[in-house]
Amino acid sequence: MSDLHRPKHVPAFLIWGGWYGSRNIGDDAILLGLKELILRVNRGRDVYIRALTTDADQTAALGVTGEPALVKHEAVKPWAWLRMLRTFARADRVIVSGGTPVFDSSHAIRTLYLSLPLLFRTPFVVFGAGVKPLESGYGRRVVPRLLRRATYISVRDDDSLRILTELGVPNVHLTADSAFFALPSSDSAVTHLLAEYGIGGEESLLVVSPRLLSPERKRLYLQEAMGESLIRETPARLARAIDHLAPRFGRVVVMAMHFHGPDSDVPIIREIMARVKGKNVVFIDRELTPDIAIGLFKRARIVLAVRLHALLLSASMGTPVVGVAYEQKVRSLFGVLGVDEYCHDLFTLDADALAASVERALEKETALRGHLKERVTSLRERVLASAHAALRLSGP
Repeated sequence: MSDLHRPKHVPAFLIWGGWYGSRNIGDDAILLGLKELILRVNRGRDVYIRALTTDADQTAALGVTGEPALVKHEAVKPWAWLRMLRTFARADRVIVSGGTPVFDSSHAIRTLYLSLPLLFRTPFVVFGAGVKPLESGYGRRVVPRLLRRATYISVRDDDSLRILTELGVPNVHLTADSAFFALPSSDSAVTHLLAEYGIGGEESLLVVSPRLLSPERKRLYLQEAMGESLIRETPARLARAIDHLAPRFGRVVVMAMHFHGPDSDVPIIREIMARVKGKNVVFIDRELTPDIAIGLFKRARIVLAVRLHALLLSASMGTPVVGVAYEQKVRSLFGVLGVDEYCHDLFTLDADALAASVERALEKETALRGHLKERVTSLRERVLASAHAALRLSGP
């Protein structure tokens, strides 16, 4: 629905805070989960959902209207600022969400985005947000001041709650990640994908999702620094774990949560594939849509992943997960899910211990599936209650 044809009475939501348009399955799943939540809590009402994005066409393909975000090279161009003013002026409700929209970098653009709802007197909420430590003077002084103007704030984990509370932000609610509401594709769509790679419908699957490793902490907004030796040795450790586990499964399927661009997982996957010896290890060498990826996680017996949202989306489908934590947010997820023993630290990673965890999860598969179903149901109830408080429109 374009603004030209949008009836005046149809309210518009504007979402920002994730790397929308970057073609990252995790961020896209958050956006799709938010869309599902907005529609659920406003059932029977027409609403218009937009998101600030770096690729409007890609975001539109997900079913959300893309609005061009302000990128760094546009910061000195007046027309780009006018575009932002127009975008925020058309919003009836602004939602700050995404994986981790509050962190100690990119303050100029984020300050603009937090200030514009105040300029236009538009209600804004912070919903299911992740928060990284704010250590700079600007971050500790200005960001909390702006956040206090929100009509509602919820965060996805205890660490984020602690950070904002210590900075004096009041009335912060604990919820969970919106991606728990992202939906999978049909089973037939996943079966068709796997058949293209020669994988039969009855084969048991271990799905593996590595993550880009990089020393460029600031560019990638990484919380913890990665040294050259870690980056060099991790592919070999993951390959060793895969070779140990491959005989226990019909196929080991390796996939990328981020396929294109400078943040692509493909280079590390190719390093792993060059090292593995198992003949039943397959790389899905194409970009997957969020629903297909979720469907693949649902189809798996176990998911071994470094990417946070590969782990979260797998758990949301009740699939047992074994994770490698590169940041605190991964450890927090395992704590929330109540499966801490299956989380390994990237910086002390041991291939044999990692493989042993997968074998243990395989032995306890039925019990783990029941446990995850119970935990995820509780988390979804928490998210939905938060959505009713933050995203439900008043009036008829």
